[in-house]
Order: sequence, then C-alpha cells, then structure tokens
Amino acid sequence: MNRGISPECIIQMSSFTHLIITAPNKSIANVYNNQLQSIRINNSALKDVACSCVEDPHGLRVGSGGGTLNALNKAIQKLDLMTIMSMRILIIHSGGDSRRLPFHSITGKAWATLNSTVNNTYASPMALLIEEMNLFCRNLCPGSMVVCCSDVMLDIWRVRINKSCVLEP
Repeated sequence: MNRGISPECIIQMSSFTHLIITAPNKSIANVYNNQLQSIRINNSALKDVACSCVEDPHGLRVGSGGGTLNALNKAIQKLDLMTIMSMRILIIHSGGDSRRLPFHSITGKAWATLNSTVNNTYASPMALLIEEMNLFCRNLCPGSMVVCCSDVMLDIWRVRINKSCVLEP
C-alpha cells in the first residue's frame, strides 16, 4: 500500500524559514547535505527555506539535547539575535549509523527510500517527516522552534487546505 502524501495536502509555502538536521559527525553531515538537496529539488515548499546539517561537536555524540543546543549555537554564530527571533526553525535529529540495518549504515534509516511518495517522487522517511511537520506546524509564529527526531513515522490527520489557505477538518 502506497501511503504517500497526496498532492492536495502538500503546502506550497513552508511553515519554516530554517531547517537544521543534526548528524553525529562531519562526514555523515556531508552525506545528509547531499540527501537534503535531493529532497529540496522535489519539494517546492523548501525552495526558500535555509537548510543545513550540523555535526555534533568534536565528533562526540551529544544526544538530542546537546544536538539541539549545538544547532542553536551554530545559528547564533552566523546570525544576529533579532534575525533568530524572527525565524521559524525546524530541527530534526538524525543519528545515522544504523546498526540493525547494515545496508543503511552510512546514512541511517531516515534517508532510506520507501514505497511512498512526496510530489510523485519516491520518498525517504526524512522527506515524509519534513512534509508532516510542515503540515502540522502550519500556523507557527515567528520566533518559534520545533524539535523532532527522524526515527519516528508521523501520520498526522490529513486536512484540506481551501483556496484561502485555511485548514479545514
């Protein structure tokens, strides 16, 4: 059964201004950046979203809390506080290093291709998660941050979006 996100549920403008994906080390962050570019090509809602992957500091695994603080620290180093306060940030923790599925050992399960689609392109759990979070956080206020992890499969109740971009049940 193909449980892709239907085209009518795709939001054409992202709920987020910034997407940051955490990685355990620099080499995996580079792989994630390449994978993320593929997702961006197939998702028009991400065309104006600043996307980046940041590695845990010094190659040490710092966990979700440490990864969140590290991602925010990297943003603060590049941007001023007023800019950050106007952003809508999505941070996704992606641990990589899949040990239970050796054929996903480099990128982790979050980047595996599934029998599912986003915009008529086969999708990864990461692409589906980004779409789900985009839908779920549609009314996010500036200065907000959402943190989630890539090892869950969300299936948020579908809503219709009418012509005036109002969500309806």
